[in-house]
Amino acid sequence: MGAALGCALICGLLAWEMSGSGLASLLGAALFLAFRLVSALAVTCRCDMTALFLSACAFLVAYRFRFDRRILWACPLFLLAVFYKQQFVAAPAAVLTFLLVRRCFRTAAAFAVACVLGGLALLLFLQKVVFPGQALVLHMVGYNLLPFSWHRLGFFLLIFGITLLPAMLGALESLRRNRDALMACYLAWAFAVAAATIGKEGSSITYFVEVVFVLCPLLAVLLVAHTRAGDIFRAFELLALVVITLFVSDRVVLCPKAEAADFSNDAAIQEYLRRPVLAGQPALSDYGGDVARAGLATPISDLYQYSWLRCQGRIPSSDLLSQIQRRRLGIILVRTDLASAEATRNSEDLCWTEDLRRAITENYCLDATFRAPLPDRKRSYYAWVPRGAQP
Repeated sequence: MGAALGCALICGLLAWEMSGSGLASLLGAALFLAFRLVSALAVTCRCDMTALFLSACAFLVAYRFRFDRRILWACPLFLLAVFYKQQFVAAPAAVLTFLLVRRCFRTAAAFAVACVLGGLALLLFLQKVVFPGQALVLHMVGYNLLPFSWHRLGFFLLIFGITLLPAMLGALESLRRNRDALMACYLAWAFAVAAATIGKEGSSITYFVEVVFVLCPLLAVLLVAHTRAGDIFRAFELLALVVITLFVSDRVVLCPKAEAADFSNDAAIQEYLRRPVLAGQPALSDYGGDVARAGLATPISDLYQYSWLRCQGRIPSSDLLSQIQRRRLGIILVRTDLASAEATRNSEDLCWTEDLRRAITENYCLDATFRAPLPDRKRSYYAWVPRGAQP
């Protein structure tokens, strides 16, 4: 939530830099927080919003100093954002494109060199000091090379058209009036990166959150510009467009609203996981945040991604099997009924394989079943514990 508030603040500061208007600043911040996509990410245990906040801080620095070499000060923050989550490369790409378009070739070269050398230095530090002996490069590269689906791409582009296209048209009008080259580069790169990555397995509409971040200050600046010019009709027209965008985005059932049952279901799961018998033990779960909140160790933080990489042969298939066969995991909490052989044929779930399913059912037994909270309200969670470990 803190990262979301920080991004909202930066939206406001960008609107101030673009227009010098306090009203635009307030509108930009409020608009960012009003998007359902933002609130859905803000309350989840994911790194997306934190990575966006780091990238936003860097972009604010770059925007403030876009006409002199102090733009290089943004490089360290850009690198932190990219290392935090590799999806957030749109902002540094936009800055480099902007410098090339303005023919600032020396500054562009210095920016590129600073990012590359800084990235290599940070990679070396993380590999040798922070994560010694671990396959950091494989994690950063292979982790993101999941199967691509044209169906997923088409579906999410359709959702984008329904929920965000009107706001995108307003942002383009803002850019046409203000001729802001750096913001134009950022909007183009943010959309391009989202569209290029949203087709892979495990993606979601949240990949467009950076596009939303760019749209908000642009819309706020355009609304204030119409108001200043006395064009009340156009200002009202834009305001209606924004309201319709937020209304439609809120009604599209991709990030459904939490209900009282979701909180009680989540509390029941947490009460089960916080039992003294499980304290500090390694756990496996579809959602690493569930077990991490309960104080359990998470050797695999994202089981969905891991399962697909395992099926592709990008990581050894024997590692997880060995852990399960030796009953090293204190609990396995998944949303799949592993007692059924059909679990390995559900293409919308984890990439389960029959050997993995069999290893779990032979070495673990079903101890409890829970109704799931959001985002799996219509499904159940199955808790498997090592055989002989039940009370």
